[in-house]
Amino acid sequence: MRTPDEAPPMSAKRRALCSRENALRVAGRIFDAGQHAYVIRTGDPLQPFRATATPSIRDEVETLLCA
Repeated sequence: MRTPDEAPPMSAKRRALCSRENALRVAGRIFDAGQHAYVIRTGDPLQPFRATATPSIRDEVETLLCA
């Protein structure tokens, strides 16, 4: 039995979609569309990384793409 702090097991599909590599790929697409792109480290085990064009002030930026 898992404790409340333990993350549920991830499927292979979720692991691929939530990977840093996938966040970088999505950030590249945002950047190619003409916007600054950020890869954010979320601290959430179900979505450890995400890509965005507009991070909030509380976000921990892992990577920034800008021209």
